[in-house]
Amino acid sequence: MKIIGYCVLESKEYVMFEDNHCGDAEFKLTDGFHDKVMNWNSKRMIGIRTLSKEEINLEKIVKRMRGARKWHPLLALLREEVKKSE
Repeated sequence: MKIIGYCVLESKEYVMFEDNHCGDAEFKLTDGFHDKVMNWNSKRMIGIRTLSKEEINLEKIVKRMRGARKWHPLLALLREEVKKSE
C-alpha cells in the first residue's frame, strides 16, 4: 500500500493510492468512505486536479475513515501523514 498523491475530483478531495489489487495503469481514490478504482488512461482523469499535501484537508479524510472503516489498511499511513504535517 502506497500513497501516490492527493487530488480533487468533482469538488471532492481524495487521497490517491496503490495497493496489491491495482493492475497496470490503475490506482485508487478514497475520500474516507469509499474507494474508487481509476485508470490513468480513463476519460474520468480529465476532471482530476492534483494537490499538494498542504492543500488537502487530510484530517477530515482520516476522521471519516476512522469512524466508518477502521479496518482499512491505508488508515495507518494517513495518520502518519497527518502527524508529519503538524
